Amino acid sequence: MAMDPYHNARWTSGNWDLRSVTALIVVVLFSTLVMMVYHDRFWAPADEGKFAHVADRILLGEALHRNVQDLHAGYINFVNAAAFSLFGVRMVSMRYPLAVLTIIQAGLMFMVLKRAGVAAALIGGLALTSLSFVQFLNPTPNWYTLFLAVATVAWLSWNPLSLPRRHIVTGILIGTAFLFRQLSGVFLASGVLVFLLLEKPGAGVAGAPRLARGLLALSALGNAWYILRVTDPVGWVLFGVWPVAILVWAWLRTRRSDREVLALLRDLSFGVLISAAPLLTYHVAHGALGDWFRDTFSAAMSLPALGFMKRPGYLMLGILSWRGFHSGELDRVINAGLYTCLLLISALLGVLLFRALVRGSPSSNHPLPVIATFYGLVSLHYQVPIYLFYTVGLSLAAILLLTSESHAGTRWLTVAVSTMIAGAALYYQAAMPLSRHLQGMVAGERRFPLTPLSSPVAGIYVEAAEAQLYGSLVRLIDRETQPGDKIFALPMNPELYFLGRRTNPFRFYNTAVGIRSSADLDSVLQVIRCQPPKLVFYDPTDKYNTRASLRIAGALGAQYERLAGVPPFEVFRARSDSLTVTQANHGLPPCVRRPNPAQGER
Repeated sequence: MAMDPYHNARWTSGNWDLRSVTALIVVVLFSTLVMMVYHDRFWAPADEGKFAHVADRILLGEALHRNVQDLHAGYINFVNAAAFSLFGVRMVSMRYPLAVLTIIQAGLMFMVLKRAGVAAALIGGLALTSLSFVQFLNPTPNWYTLFLAVATVAWLSWNPLSLPRRHIVTGILIGTAFLFRQLSGVFLASGVLVFLLLEKPGAGVAGAPRLARGLLALSALGNAWYILRVTDPVGWVLFGVWPVAILVWAWLRTRRSDREVLALLRDLSFGVLISAAPLLTYHVAHGALGDWFRDTFSAAMSLPALGFMKRPGYLMLGILSWRGFHSGELDRVINAGLYTCLLLISALLGVLLFRALVRGSPSSNHPLPVIATFYGLVSLHYQVPIYLFYTVGLSLAAILLLTSESHAGTRWLTVAVSTMIAGAALYYQAAMPLSRHLQGMVAGERRFPLTPLSSPVAGIYVEAAEAQLYGSLVRLIDRETQPGDKIFALPMNPELYFLGRRTNPFRFYNTAVGIRSSADLDSVLQVIRCQPPKLVFYDPTDKYNTRASLRIAGALGAQYERLAGVPPFEVFRARSDSLTVTQANHGLPPCVRRPNPAQGER
């Protein structure tokens, strides 16, 4: 894979004619319309709640990681807090930045693909909108890192090798992605590294490319370790083996000299440091540097060990799709085809890219297919449909690019199938509630959210049943507590703190990652005994339940009375004499305030 000036020019030049301009306008208008219609629909209560809860606490003056835990590196929380500050403290405010970025990234993708043909660029832009944020309308950092991946592809494809500071800007993009979501940043960095090490021709290079090959070998080992650790054979075939195969090819083909590699690493590292400077300054100023590392590395690494993360979801998705093909119902057949394509797109990209590399096709010299192949590993973190959507739009765009050099029949078939995938996903899957569960998703059940969530801090539309449930919960909180009172939701329902406008007594919002030792558990039990929250909400069906949350729930009976449940929640109210009763019954010493690692200094 050697990039000569002809190949570089092929992907960075090209005239704009009326068709191109019209197609770009169509992409931007379509994306804008989709965002206007969908931006305030759907929610994932616990996910949306955690982002709102953390951003709210930051605005109230608490220090991220010192006073409030989060597993992400930080930028997502400050963006959400900024959205609250600019647009008002409402859940929908956190979606506005992503709505704008969705429109921008569609336009960027059109311009990246324009040299592959107007039709490919048009469908690539439209598909990226239909297969991304609209499928999971949630302020998750995954959507920010997808935008940064698209921006990185655009930057590398439009800027020549000789451009000063090219790699510094690339490092800034990679570092920013990492500081939104660590794992996504690592995969983006892997794809960028492979592309850059294969980018320069090998002519005139003296000696073996030892450093380049060492970096590629290290990356291959890291990718292989991750793939073997987090997934099953189905995941290996669909996503895992292709980046490793590309790394092996790169190891054989790279001709970058050690001097060039050192200069490349210097510039990339400098860019990463620039991207990290604001966060480092913040955490040093707040004395939270150690907490930051513990949360974003140690605690975050515990997530894959949770039981529900290891379920073979893509295998089940394939089985349900197979059944859908035999159902005889048109909607189910269409969605069976949709999910079959979503499962296979990353593997198809890997095959096409490897073939293009072997043949020396010009399209293999483009950053899009290389980066998209590595970025597809994001989908392995958790085998549920939404994790397919985090990467499939980028992978589909890469396939459109790779097939642009095929004969006309293949090109138009790819465009047609991509159009059907995007259309089916938008019609059957976009903004549909999570209550459909996996079977309903694959069957294509349509239940567009039409009921406003009755809260001044919401601003979103959800299913009627969800609106009724959370309306009941908020009324209960208002009836039983006063502003400033503390409530506790376990194992993970931070949306109750935010919607109820009540205080979380602890540093964490999720007991599964906030209570990681017996000392942490003892501290939580001490707070419940000595400073009992007015209400406790417990969901015994939640996937985040652990031995710690079960132990806490079992300890509530001594000082709480059970209220009428609001399924799936069990609700407990602190007795007015709970502290006295507990100490008398158990012979415990008087409560004294002491440092509380689970609570943090408030």
